[in-house]
Amino acid sequence: MKLKFTFYLSLMMALSVFNACNRFNPDDYKNSALSDEQRAENLLRQLNLQEKISQMRIFHAGNRIHLNKQGELSLNDEAKDYIENGIAGIKNAGTGYAPRQGADLCNQLQKYIIENNRFGIPAMFIIECYNGVEAKGNTHFSRPLTMASSFNTELVKKLWDALGREARVRGLHMCHSPEADLVRDPRFGRMTETFGEDPYLTSRMVVSAVKGVQGDNVGLRSTHIGAVTKHFAGYAQVQGGTNFASVQISPRSFIDEILPPFKAAVKEAKTLGMMASHADINGVASHANGKLLTDTLKKNWGFDGYVVSDATDIERLYHFMKVAESFEGAAEMALRAGMDIDLYGNEGFALLEHMVDDQPDLLAFIDEAVRRVLLTKFKLGLFDNPYVDVSAAQQKTRSKETLDLALEVDLESIILLKNDNKTLPIDPMAYKHIAVIGPNASKGNMKALKNHLPAEVKLSYAKGCGITKPQRIPALYSLEEDKPLIKEAVQLAHQADIVLLFVGGDHKTAKEAYFVSDEYGDRADLDPVGQQNLLLEELKKTGKRIIVVLEHRRTLSIDTIEEKADAS
Repeated sequence: MKLKFTFYLSLMMALSVFNACNRFNPDDYKNSALSDEQRAENLLRQLNLQEKISQMRIFHAGNRIHLNKQGELSLNDEAKDYIENGIAGIKNAGTGYAPRQGADLCNQLQKYIIENNRFGIPAMFIIECYNGVEAKGNTHFSRPLTMASSFNTELVKKLWDALGREARVRGLHMCHSPEADLVRDPRFGRMTETFGEDPYLTSRMVVSAVKGVQGDNVGLRSTHIGAVTKHFAGYAQVQGGTNFASVQISPRSFIDEILPPFKAAVKEAKTLGMMASHADINGVASHANGKLLTDTLKKNWGFDGYVVSDATDIERLYHFMKVAESFEGAAEMALRAGMDIDLYGNEGFALLEHMVDDQPDLLAFIDEAVRRVLLTKFKLGLFDNPYVDVSAAQQKTRSKETLDLALEVDLESIILLKNDNKTLPIDPMAYKHIAVIGPNASKGNMKALKNHLPAEVKLSYAKGCGITKPQRIPALYSLEEDKPLIKEAVQLAHQADIVLLFVGGDHKTAKEAYFVSDEYGDRADLDPVGQQNLLLEELKKTGKRIIVVLEHRRTLSIDTIEEKADAS
């Protein structure tokens, strides 16, 4: 009898210890001693449906969020509605301000978000970072296509490391960069955002970029930001080089050429995020492609980050691609395929709350999406360290070391196309008057030249012609409008000993083309736009040596430059 009593007592004590060890503690998500996975799971169990869906949405700050004249955070009603139950993230928060003000806005915004949702869940603040943090006052580096021409992966990694530091110090956490797309059609307007056409080079550059911006994943909790590699997959293979066109590609080419840069970003660099492609692949919309997003990316490659849509692309499954019969159908297709976050959409995942009653099995997909978002926030250290040191934002932005790095990358990326009769390098003692001409010549060019030339060398400037007009709907300058500028440039060339001609393109001649065209993006004509070739031909008639500095963001046909320039 005594033995039986002792046995039951021991059993009860064991069960008591077991229950104590397994008792749910609602505050475990706050415990930094636990793993990120444990904390995310603990918090997920406590969220209601509205709160979960809020963690599956990102909206653009736009004019919804700003600082008032007193430097205090100001939110309009739309912004308050978005973050009522928390939010996955906000794009471009504070980017219109200098680094210190931007950091201050992000701190105030984060504090508001944390204090106004039940569990104090912080938000991710997201930015674009193709060639530097796209925010006021940050360092501008070379475009990725230029970086790749350096073939220096360590240097590119240092660049992205500096980029990640500048972003985090102003309160940002994720960037929708880099692009792992291969671009082989020069008509496509976004080629400048990529590392080019070669799978191997692109893979190496993407790995360098992701590792750099994420601080080798060691800096994610405090000093660096997470990468969202894009556009998964095949986006730049659009037919005709036209944005939103279909992609027709053989399975072998897709597997052997298109996927490797993305796989490297996941397997080698541990990218925190992945953005799906605008396009379809052989008729299957990327945002509804379960074989791609779930089977390949998440299961086969072991990706544990989140997949975000491109802008409003979930609802486009219905109203543009016509593969869903309703907005609700589009949301369901995307969710089941493996999409985790809806970027900017108001007719996508926002509708899930009212769909669960009729389709309760959607809850498992919602939980999986939210789990990935929460895990990313824990990896970024946002629950333990949600704010930044405002005083350090300006000090650690555009430092001498970073500016020197930007120059080093530029110098390693320059390509000499032609150098007849040893025109380059310029002998400063051979020329007393240098004409600086062209629509891409800037005050910065003039200043740099003055700093490197003897004081007795005269520098003169003429615009020569325009590229695109400074208006929202793009337009080129006509020949009649440019004739006086060309005449002025020719007169200056006659007076000078040598001509430096800066031509190419601007930010409107190579950029994403939209439904409502407000950029001169995708195009069939690959010649330099406007009268730039004519300007060169007229300058050549003066008999002076002409050095062409080609600054552009895309592949251009340069037959005239090759024929007329002495060096380029």
